[in-house]
Amino acid sequence: MSNFTVLQKRYISEACEGKFIWVGHLNQTKKYDSIPFYPHIGDYYLFSIIEHGICDLYVDFNKVTTEDGFMGYVLPGEVMHFTSIENIEGYVVCLDKVLIDDNIANILSDREYNLTKNQLQLKEGIEICKLIYSRYQSTNCVNNDQVLLRMIDTLISIFAEIASCNNSENRTMTRSCILTNQFRKLVVDNAIDIKSPSVYASMMNISSIYLNEVVKKCTGMSSSEVIQEQIILVAKRMLYHSNKNIKEIAHELGYDDHTYFTRLFTKKCKVTPTKFRQMYVK
Repeated sequence: MSNFTVLQKRYISEACEGKFIWVGHLNQTKKYDSIPFYPHIGDYYLFSIIEHGICDLYVDFNKVTTEDGFMGYVLPGEVMHFTSIENIEGYVVCLDKVLIDDNIANILSDREYNLTKNQLQLKEGIEICKLIYSRYQSTNCVNNDQVLLRMIDTLISIFAEIASCNNSENRTMTRSCILTNQFRKLVVDNAIDIKSPSVYASMMNISSIYLNEVVKKCTGMSSSEVIQEQIILVAKRMLYHSNKNIKEIAHELGYDDHTYFTRLFTKKCKVTPTKFRQMYVK
């Protein structure tokens, strides 16, 4: 476990001097067994295309290994941790949440870590990334920012098309699923402070009974279970990435009674918070 008490956060406004975009060209010929920075949580979308090379990373507790022709993305609020990089050639585009349309955000939220794409989509993605990177580096073009944003819109559309095709194999985006994605987004942003399904239903201008019905239909879980699932995910992040004790973590998650939090965690994860930390933290 890293020797710090709060999970390191990275803000796109700091990385790109107050702007909403950061673009990087990956060109590493040396293998790194351990990247010298802490696991971090970003407030931005990260889109990546790897033409060549191998990269191992964790997104939350899911291990992802890239390969030639990899396309993937990381959502705001997800913890990312690189563990090794070898001979990487590719591009990374980080975008502020304000640049992602709500409809696109809903498609991307139903996530796959390694997108299944065709060769045309991969070729288009690589070519548009090259253009984006060139324009991002330029300081001499008139209306440079506007053109850059249009290019980025094209890249986002390609990723959304691929994600939508991946998702459509599992379910059609009915009104129920659209509402469920809206609910999930609200839960991700507010679960620590708001734990009542009825409050979310009010925010969405629907009844709590209808909310529970559509969420159950699309996820197999009740609305309360979705809220608890998000809280447990945040708890896992804190257990893994910080030195805070169980009582401190429970308090930060909004539970004055840390024994109740321990019972909830144990019920959902089949192990106590302490045991979870012992299992995953080396």
